[in-house]
Amino acid sequence: MDQEETSYTDLVGAAYDVSAEPERFDDLLDVAAAYFFSQSTSTPGSNPLDGASLESRSRQIARLLEHDLGRPEPSSPQPFHARLEVDIDTLRVRGNPAAAELTQCQFPCKIDDLPFDHDTRRIVRQNIVAPSSEDPTSDQVILTTVDSPTVRSCLALVQRPRDGSRKIILSISYIDWSDDLISRLGKAYGLTPSEQAVLGGCLRGQTRKAIAGDRGTTEETVKAQIKAILKKTNAARMSDVVQLSASIAYLLREHPDAKSDGLLDAWETPIEHLQTLSRPGGRTLAYYKYGTGQRVVLFVHGFIQGPFFPAEFLAGVARNDVTLYCPSRPSFGFTAASTSRAEHNQCVIDDALALVAKERLSDITLVTHQGGVSHAFRIAGQLGENVRAMVMIDAGVPIDEDKHLSQMDRMTRLAGAATKHAPSVMAMMMNLGIPIYKKRGIKAFLQNYLKDSPLDLKSLDDPETLALCASGCFHNVQQGSEAWVRDGAAAMANWQSDFDRVRCPQVWMHPDSCPIMRLEFVTEFVSQKLGQSVDVVRETGLNVLFQRPTRVLEVILKAAQS
Repeated sequence: MDQEETSYTDLVGAAYDVSAEPERFDDLLDVAAAYFFSQSTSTPGSNPLDGASLESRSRQIARLLEHDLGRPEPSSPQPFHARLEVDIDTLRVRGNPAAAELTQCQFPCKIDDLPFDHDTRRIVRQNIVAPSSEDPTSDQVILTTVDSPTVRSCLALVQRPRDGSRKIILSISYIDWSDDLISRLGKAYGLTPSEQAVLGGCLRGQTRKAIAGDRGTTEETVKAQIKAILKKTNAARMSDVVQLSASIAYLLREHPDAKSDGLLDAWETPIEHLQTLSRPGGRTLAYYKYGTGQRVVLFVHGFIQGPFFPAEFLAGVARNDVTLYCPSRPSFGFTAASTSRAEHNQCVIDDALALVAKERLSDITLVTHQGGVSHAFRIAGQLGENVRAMVMIDAGVPIDEDKHLSQMDRMTRLAGAATKHAPSVMAMMMNLGIPIYKKRGIKAFLQNYLKDSPLDLKSLDDPETLALCASGCFHNVQQGSEAWVRDGAAAMANWQSDFDRVRCPQVWMHPDSCPIMRLEFVTEFVSQKLGQSVDVVRETGLNVLFQRPTRVLEVILKAAQS
C-alpha cells in the first residue's frame, strides 16, 4: 500500500473512530497533523488527499456522529464540589473528578502540585502537623484561591475525619463572580457603581494596579474606593470583605452550574442590528449596522470573532457620530455562500461594493479584525480613493509557510496547511468537530482554542467577552463547515499584491501576546513595507477588541479624522 492509500486509510479510519467514540476527536487531529508535518519539518507535505471522495465520506461519518450525539446520556452521580484527601504520612493527594477539573492535576500528586495560594498551603500543613491532643474533629472554613487554568475564589472546608484515619479532607466549592452577583452584592452593601466595579476586581483576584488599568484611573483613586467599601461593610480588611462576599455567594448558590448560559446553549447567530441585501443568483448579503452618525466605518470581521462588539464600544460609536457597517462574508452567518470555492474571494469584494453602493457610502474608514485582513485589502484595492484610512486590529500578514508556520501553535499550523493544501481534510475535521463541540459546549471549544493564551482564557471569565466570542463562533458555523474551508484558504493565499495596491494611511494595532499571529511577525512586516511602527496593546491577547474596546475605538476615530 503506497503513502497516498495509507494516509487516506488512516484519516478515514480515525474519522470512523470519532463517530463511535467522540472523545477521540483529538486523535483525528493527531493523524491529520502527522500527515502534514513530520518531526523534522513544520511545513506541509504533498497533497494526495484532497477530493470529493473524502468529503463525501466525512459527511456520511458526520451524520452518524450527530445521530449518536443526539442520544440521551445516562445520568451520572459525579458531584460538582471538589473533594481532596491528603495522606498525613505520605503527603500524597487524591481527589474526585471535580477536583481534577478544578485543579487540573493528575492524582495522586504532591501537596505542592496543587495550585493553591500560600495561606491555604499553610493551613493544610498546620493541620497535618497538629499534635494528636488537639480536637481531631474540628472543622475550619477558609477562603482559598485556585489558579488553574484561571484564578478562582473558592470556599474550602478543612476537616479531619471522625474515624481517626490519618488524612486531611478538603471540600471545595468555587464561586462564579458574575456581573449579576457583583451587582447584587454592591446593592446590598450600598456601593456606588465605581465602588462596585472595584469590588468586582478584588473578588476576581486583581491587584490595585490592574483594577486601575482596567478602569482608566489611578491606584490612589482605587485605594480611596477600597476605603469606602471597607467603611460601608464595617470590615477592617478587604480580605474580610472577600470572605463575607463568598459567604453570601454560597448562600445564593452562585456557582457556575447554577443557571443556563442562555445564548451559549442555543448556538444561534445574533440577529439584533441585522439587515439584508438581495444579490444576483438568489443570494442574500447579511450585514450589521450600528449607529446613525456621519462618519462611515466599514468593518471586515475576523475568522473566529464576528461582527459583534462590547456595549462600551457601541456606546462610543453612538457618542462619536459614527455608523458602523459590518457585512458577513459568504458562508458566514446569514450571508449565502459563493457559487464555488474558487469564487469566494471575488464574491466577498462584490458583496462589499454592493453594500457601499446601496448605502451610498463615501469617505470610508476601513477597519479589519484578525483573519479578515486579506479581504480588507482586496476590498480597499477596489474602493480606491473612497477609503480614507485603514485600521488593522490584531490582523495577520501575508503568510510565508517556511518562515511563519513553524512559529505558530500546532492547531493553527494544522488549519493553515489543511485549508491551503487539502481543503477536503479541513472540511472533514470541521464536519466532525462542529457536532462534537455543540455537545461539549461553546465554552469548552473556546477554552481549547485559547489554551495557549492565558490572557484570553482569563478574559472568558467576563460574561460579556464570553458571549461575544461565542457569538463569533456561532456566526462562523451557522452554515456548517464551509466558512472554515473557504475563508481559511483566503487567509493562506498570497495577498501581497493586494497590500501593495493600497495607498491610503494605515494603522496597525496588535496585542503583545497574540497566540496566532505573533507580534514580531507584524512589526517586521509593517516596518519593512510601511516604515512605521505598530501600536502595541500591552497585556492583551486574541480578544484585544473585547478587552480594550475604548482604546480600539480611539484609534479608529483618530484614523477617521486623519
